[in-house]
Amino acid sequence: MDRLGTVLLTLVALGQVARAQEPGETVVVVRETSMKREKEVVQTLAPGRFARVEDVDSTWLWVSAENAGWIARHDVATPKEAIEIFTARIDEGADDALTYTALGNAKLADKQIDEAITDFNEALRRDPKLIVALTSRAHALAEQRHFEKALADLNQAAQLDPQSVDVLFLRGTLLAERGQFEKAAAD
Repeated sequence: MDRLGTVLLTLVALGQVARAQEPGETVVVVRETSMKREKEVVQTLAPGRFARVEDVDSTWLWVSAENAGWIARHDVATPKEAIEIFTARIDEGADDALTYTALGNAKLADKQIDEAITDFNEALRRDPKLIVALTSRAHALAEQRHFEKALADLNQAAQLDPQSVDVLFLRGTLLAERGQFEKAAAD
């Protein structure tokens, strides 16, 4: 059995992947999942995306990210568990930019900011135009209060995709926090 399978089996055996999350906890998406309201899919969350649990119902979690909705509990893990899962994927050969971005986001959710930035840098070394890696690194840099560097990443991402909601939202938020309200409102 490969390392990822061993990690997943161990986590399941310990009851950690499928354990009931509590409101207020942060979860990290470990496989692509649909966020739903009733039967309507309102958003698809990629691996590495993290969200706050607001409510728990059997096998579903009501979470908030940009949207709010229900996601399957088996598609998420705690930040520490997600770090193990994404690290195992890399060890098994999934050394692509998206996997490094997912690992970085799991570390960001776990407040391992420097380590997250290292993973985002590796993702961008592999794919310098990966908008999610630029946006994620900007988020981490903003957490460290390196606002100019964060805005530089967001400006680069906006040049690559001027319509990216994630880029515009985060850049607008940072600009507002810095008192640049007209620019923030434009975003």
